[in-house]
Amino acid sequence: MDLDAGTAYLSLPGVLTGGSGDVWYSMDLNAYTAQLLGGMNMTQLTRLQEAGIREVLAAVIQSMPLTDSQYSYDGVARVVEIYTRMLSDQAFTQKGNAYVAQMKLEDLVDMTVTLTKKGDDIVAADIEMTCAVDEDGEKVAMSMTEHAAPDKVTVKMDMSVEDGEMSVKLAMDLDCVPTGKAPVTTLPAGVQAVPMN
Repeated sequence: MDLDAGTAYLSLPGVLTGGSGDVWYSMDLNAYTAQLLGGMNMTQLTRLQEAGIREVLAAVIQSMPLTDSQYSYDGVARVVEIYTRMLSDQAFTQKGNAYVAQMKLEDLVDMTVTLTKKGDDIVAADIEMTCAVDEDGEKVAMSMTEHAAPDKVTVKMDMSVEDGEMSVKLAMDLDCVPTGKAPVTTLPAGVQAVPMN
């Protein structure tokens, strides 16, 4: 995975693709995250890992096209409303040593954010999200869970797309832990990846 470019690579063995060897595919994560997060892409999110909500919201708004006099204001107002409903102090309810916020967006997206507190510090954040769209014969379903703590981050994502001609299911698990090794962000030498559009 190359977070700077927002690209994930995966390989499938030839027995599944009908070829003689492994086949590599590339996925543009920026395209998916931009749709889900109001214009933000994976590269921008990576650079905002240490930022507060004010900086994140400002970056989201700056990434939006604001040239349409009819729709731009409504778009910004909608993004601010989503972030306020999801991450403002008023959005959270205390449950023991955890603070939980839940949001439903137009019967399409359900999201729960749980912050775990120890002393005066937030020591972990857990996010659960599901999204489902069924329009014009195409069904798209996506779920994501993320656990973030100082010593480990785990992300699990499942996505399926179905229409009259095909059905695609994708499951991805990521574990991030501190390491002294350099990350691998490029394909093996001489390998070309087939874009997954």
